[in-house]
Amino acid sequence: MYRRSASTLIILIIMIGVAAHSAACSTAGTRRTPTPPQRTSGSSGMTVKVDRRGELFGILFRIADAEEYRMASPTRYIRDVDAHFERFKNHPAVKATQAIRESNGIAFDAPQNLWVYLDDHLMPRRKLSPLPPEMDQRWDGISIDGYLAKVRDFARVSGADAFFAAHEPYYRAVEERFLRPVEQGNVVAWFDRFFGERSGATYTVVPGLLNGGANYGPHAVFEGGRVEMYQVVSLEELDTDDLPRPSEATTELLVHELAHSYVNPFLDPHFDALKPYLELILKLVEKPMERQAYTTARTLGNESLVRAVTALYLKDTKGPDRAAAFVRDEAYRSFFWVRDLSVLLEQYRQTSGMHPDLEILFPRIASFFEGVVRDYRAHGLPRLPFRGPINNVMSDDDIVLVGPKAGSNTQALGRYIIDFQKAAFPSAPIREATASLWAGLTGRGVILYGSPTSNLLVDDILKRNGWRVSSEEIFVADKHFLGPDLILIACQPNPGDGYRGVLLYTSARDEDLVGVNSVFHGPTDWVVAKRMMDGKFETIAKGNFQADMPHEQEAGPKEP
Repeated sequence: MYRRSASTLIILIIMIGVAAHSAACSTAGTRRTPTPPQRTSGSSGMTVKVDRRGELFGILFRIADAEEYRMASPTRYIRDVDAHFERFKNHPAVKATQAIRESNGIAFDAPQNLWVYLDDHLMPRRKLSPLPPEMDQRWDGISIDGYLAKVRDFARVSGADAFFAAHEPYYRAVEERFLRPVEQGNVVAWFDRFFGERSGATYTVVPGLLNGGANYGPHAVFEGGRVEMYQVVSLEELDTDDLPRPSEATTELLVHELAHSYVNPFLDPHFDALKPYLELILKLVEKPMERQAYTTARTLGNESLVRAVTALYLKDTKGPDRAAAFVRDEAYRSFFWVRDLSVLLEQYRQTSGMHPDLEILFPRIASFFEGVVRDYRAHGLPRLPFRGPINNVMSDDDIVLVGPKAGSNTQALGRYIIDFQKAAFPSAPIREATASLWAGLTGRGVILYGSPTSNLLVDDILKRNGWRVSSEEIFVADKHFLGPDLILIACQPNPGDGYRGVLLYTSARDEDLVGVNSVFHGPTDWVVAKRMMDGKFETIAKGNFQADMPHEQEAGPKEP
């Protein structure tokens, strides 16, 4: 699983969903809507499909108030979902979903892990009791058959089939947007070269309409070892038609999620040998990993190797500079060891001349993590100067939210900050901007909201960097943007501590910032967007400060 941003909880909030066919359709005398055609991306070997099975589970968990399924931008589709399904909030399937989420942690990728085993009628395609070895163990002890009976009834009484049919044009349009990055990524060919071809395997990219910033890589194994691999990828940067504008970032997420279908089965049989080392490492990086929803040693091991594989993909397809930038970014997500782990894989590949073989490679991986523990115990975790992107403020384990000064005409923004704090950083304090506040923010991540006139700290950051925000313009990163209703989202080092970050959301009017976290803004240093008449935002431009800034440059504490 990968969380795209702090818009994604990390980013805040970054991460779920995708589609299902009504079980009720299997009822005698009930006509079932035909399964829609899939979009196949040329020679890529991958299919793009909004999958109704996953979509139904995403909706079910959203209606059950699972916050990870309620982080998507408020598109017309999301509003339609809520308008159609919220009235079934007391259905037994919703209550059962809330219960298993509470009792067994069925959240994030666990629902995805189930629906891939179901047919269009939401019936299991293989026996799920006892659980298949590759299925998420959080489902252990749950009566899956009993739960699915409730889900099928939910699909029937809610008219899910008719809802999906009515939104077919939107699904098709979203799929079309994904075709180009899927084709250009040439992902399956690379995995075949690295891991070896998998006869009979299928690869399906599933746009995650309800994901927010979360991404998942479930797979299902059937008789004869046939594998179906799914890459559930969130929608990047929606346009005014609520359609994504995928960039290379989407391709990288796709690679990450596909890697899980290889890495997880690769490590799971030998996890016990890694467990002592991974548990010790997890204790050292517990808070930042928790914010990314990585809370177990098993997950930490899988995510580490997936990132090392992704780094090799980037090195092979985009060049060493892009791979180096990627592993630096992972260090700032507290995966400090990804670069060295990717080097281990590369050395094995070069010396063996063969695809990775767990029995041969695993002892080296175990020795690697043992060395990580030894090194961090002796020297502590690496300390990295803040360099962006925005996600690295949102992933800080000690955040303070700072709103406008008292007396400002900011009631709507104040309420929004409180709602955002509850959803994303429930333990983070909210402070009022005062001239003396900087001194108390040293050593902490800071998120600022407000206009230059309502928030003194916002005004200070703008002046320190020579940026301008007014009712007529925004000037940032040596770029000039003209027009009304513009907003700026940007990050910088904390003025009192060069190792922590400050993230500001600012515009000429405080009211224009209400809902600003729906703007896709995690992976870059700055974003300029425009608030539209309907309250939604359109991204105008985004980028990084000193795009080629040396990331290892020391940035010691500065006086505020």
